[in-house]
Amino acid sequence: MQILPIRTPSNRSNGAELQRRFSNYNGYVDNPIENSSTQDALVSASDKVKHALKGVDLTHIRPSQLAKLATTLFAEGQISGISAGTMVVQQVDGDAPINALKVFQRQQTALQSMKGLPFFKESSAGYAEVEATTSKLADFIRALTAAAGVDVRA
Repeated sequence: MQILPIRTPSNRSNGAELQRRFSNYNGYVDNPIENSSTQDALVSASDKVKHALKGVDLTHIRPSQLAKLATTLFAEGQISGISAGTMVVQQVDGDAPINALKVFQRQQTALQSMKGLPFFKESSAGYAEVEATTSKLADFIRALTAAAGVDVRA
């Protein structure tokens, strides 16, 4: 028996395009943060997503907070499982605050020295995806903050 996703994006939406690349058993919204322009994602984001991201500083976030945020965004159809999973596993190195933007850039760069290994292609693609996703999240947070008229770093 096949379990249908909680939500199904419109056929020609950014969410449908992301669904073709990375499945999400929750389904995606039409304009997920991971795969849409900041403005499109901001306009269509639920209050739950906006609340979860309000005041978040990706340059100074505890891995446990990043994991909770990633789980929420995945459940809300905003990011892929590859991005969520990569964010969640950052907890294995402890819970001291990290700069998530730089962590994923460094991990992507470090992988370049492993070209030729069997897992390189998939790992490199995964880290490239999460690096792009965290960058889009930072843009979304900045736009959310500007829309609210609050001065909070993102």
